Amino acid sequence: MPEIVAFMDEELKEKAHEAIELFETAYTTRQKWLCMDAVRNYFLLLLQFEAPPQRAQILYGLNLLEINRVKDDGGGEQAVFEIPHHKTAYKYGAVYVVLDHKKTNLLVQYIEMYKRALPTNILDKMKTENFMPLFVNQKGKEKYLTRIYQGIMYGKFEQNVTIRDNRSIYITHASKLLTQQEMVELAKRMCHDYRTQQEIYQSDRSIESAINFSSISSKLLPKRIREESKMSPSKCLKISS
Repeated sequence: MPEIVAFMDEELKEKAHEAIELFETAYTTRQKWLCMDAVRNYFLLLLQFEAPPQRAQILYGLNLLEINRVKDDGGGEQAVFEIPHHKTAYKYGAVYVVLDHKKTNLLVQYIEMYKRALPTNILDKMKTENFMPLFVNQKGKEKYLTRIYQGIMYGKFEQNVTIRDNRSIYITHASKLLTQQEMVELAKRMCHDYRTQQEIYQSDRSIESAINFSSISSKLLPKRIREESKMSPSKCLKISS
């Protein structure tokens, strides 16, 4: 996992910011979508390793027309996505995906690119249906996130890693870096299907709780993983079962 986080921070983030600048001078549809894809790839990894990773079903449900804007302690604005309908909603309630103010600023730029890249008729249809997915292709839909993610990971690490694998990778590393109480909060945010957690702990479904845990995870887990990546000489991705 440290290797993946370093890849996200050092390569994909830089490419995303470059793509935003290049988008302004892109003349063809293909050029615009290459820029869009670069930003999409960064967000795809960001939501897997910066925020607690969720199932692909949750990623497909991220709606740009329904973003809660919440101030953080420093006065910055956080973006909070609420996904009420998902596989384990009957046990855990809605899933909340939180982006800190820096990622929210990038999201705002991405949305502007999005509106300029998609045809007007598709944008109008999305508004009518009140659903504008974060991850989208030129036809207004994105059906192949897992395949896209596998391509990104194989291109960098030459290993087949799926979105589903991320939960195992994330939990394995989190167990080494977080306290038991933090792991309990992580379980709630990831809607774990572990029987013992379901029996002992009740899910806190409030947006406030999601934001509070995002603050914990963004400050503690990525920081500790980044410290680990600096100490580790290995560049080989290891997937733990």
